[in-house]
Amino acid sequence: IMNTNASLAIFKEMKLEGMHQAYQEVLEMPIQNRPETDELLAHLLDREQQYRANKKAAMCLKMSGLRYRSALEEITLNQERNLTKNQLLILSSTNFIDKAQNVIMTGATGRENA
Repeated sequence: IMNTNASLAIFKEMKLEGMHQAYQEVLEMPIQNRPETDELLAHLLDREQQYRANKKAAMCLKMSGLRYRSALEEITLNQERNLTKNQLLILSSTNFIDKAQNVIMTGATGRENA
């Protein structure tokens, strides 16, 4: 049976950073709170999948060359812009990406206070 340090080293060696972080967190838990074997495996796999998805999204964002970083909370919703909270929520769900649909926006673009 492999000890925990060897397992952590193998996660690093295999570049399974999400699993490495998750396993370290599990090891820091009190023994009575640690997940069962099947739950642990599911947790490690889930964390690795999340880590890779986040890493890919960060790389795509970096490569996009966007000049400004913005958050949904910063978007102005008003009659003049013809943008409602409901429309913004629909766009923020990004379901249109999964469905391979296009989004076409018209009108003035840019930042209000730029």
